[in-house]
Amino acid sequence: DTAVLAMQAGALDYILKPFSLNIARPVIARALDLLQLRREVAALQAAERRRAEELAAAYADLESFSYSVSHDLRAPLLFVKDFALRLKEDFGGQLGEEGRRIAQLVYDGSVSMDRMIVGLLAFSRSTRQPLELLPVDMESIVRPLIAEARAVYEGPEPRIDVEPLPRALADSTVIRHVWSNLIGNALKFSSRQSEPRVRISARLEQGGRAGEGRAVYTVEDNGVGFDSRHADKLFGVFKRLHSVDEFPGTGVGLAIAHRIVTRHGGRIWAESSPGQGARFHFTLPAVPEERRQQAVR
Repeated sequence: DTAVLAMQAGALDYILKPFSLNIARPVIARALDLLQLRREVAALQAAERRRAEELAAAYADLESFSYSVSHDLRAPLLFVKDFALRLKEDFGGQLGEEGRRIAQLVYDGSVSMDRMIVGLLAFSRSTRQPLELLPVDMESIVRPLIAEARAVYEGPEPRIDVEPLPRALADSTVIRHVWSNLIGNALKFSSRQSEPRVRISARLEQGGRAGEGRAVYTVEDNGVGFDSRHADKLFGVFKRLHSVDEFPGTGVGLAIAHRIVTRHGGRIWAESSPGQGARFHFTLPAVPEERRQQAVR
């Protein structure tokens, strides 16, 4: 009864009279430790509030920067692109061969920069868009994206095999970008093979608690591949392992895919060897077993 009354009064530790110094000493030590812990918790909470305020300010700056890039910086770039094209088409005869070459370089450079700006804006949006995690049928997303990728694909007819893909908890809108990028890259980097092949597969891995786990998805191709020692560079903004002359692109797609997968609580990584194709894997939270059973019923 005394212990209950003491704790109700806020005393997490106490001693009863009469007491000796040997009994009081550890009680006082625990009280001092608790006081120090409370001070540290208060300091951490204050630091967390400051970090939250700094983060809110950073997001506001990012919004302002995105608006500036999309309007103030992109507008004059589009003028350069349009006038370079008009210069070449309307006055190409007066410019001569060298003048037309320079006008084309200006046009190509402005188009490339505009694509990079669009990629940066897409990367910025991928970090701010709220996620709605629901069970997603991955096959219903992957198969239409394969059809879209085939429509713009230039190269020998590819063979694309799709194995059964388990559902996962994801935002169906943004996870499309991950699949679109990986499928498009697989087709692009295998397009120089006489028989391009792409294989899309998945497996389920169980987690620590019953019913929990993760879905591991893989997109594999037989393309040019890359040195695995540089695999981490693939997921940085504007990081490329092949030149634009070899394979077109801005170097932003995989960075966006990495950010999206990370925000889902998963991870993405790549395995490859030069000339041996590439395998890209990413994980997402698996649909709990009871929800999978309900879906079957």
